[in-house]
Amino acid sequence: MDRGDFLTLVASAEASSDHPLARAIVAYARHFHFFDNPSLAKDPQRNIKELNSSWLFDVIDFSALPGKGVQCFIDEKRVLVGNWKLLTENGVTIPMEAEDFITEIEENAKTGILVAYNDDLIGVLGLADPIKREAAVVVDGLRKMGVRPVMVTGDNRRTAQAVAKE
Repeated sequence: MDRGDFLTLVASAEASSDHPLARAIVAYARHFHFFDNPSLAKDPQRNIKELNSSWLFDVIDFSALPGKGVQCFIDEKRVLVGNWKLLTENGVTIPMEAEDFITEIEENAKTGILVAYNDDLIGVLGLADPIKREAAVVVDGLRKMGVRPVMVTGDNRRTAQAVAKE
């Protein structure tokens, strides 16, 4: 599967979700298709027409699974987009190289997302939420005031530790 098809599949699965990571994935896929994809740049009229959701695949039986990801069906095949727990609970085998890649992503302060199509792992995404410039100043200021700052996150421990180091 080429990158464009992969991004369309993932964005289609995530389009019904209101989770911030889902919105980021859909926005990135839209940007890829309409600004980074050379084949679409040749026909700007087509781009204008397709800025709505017509470029997404039809999805049925969408389910948001809190703390895990999403599940839906596209072309009668199950699509899972989420964390390791979601995929393994649904019988998807995650090869060691994918697990190693997820670990590397998370140690670099990114959230690792696994994608399965028809119960086969087809890709891994890494999403980063840039740390705001003023965050270090605010944390230092709190410490000077005697406040012990803590971080509360929905991310996994590796990603949280990497963000804390930054």
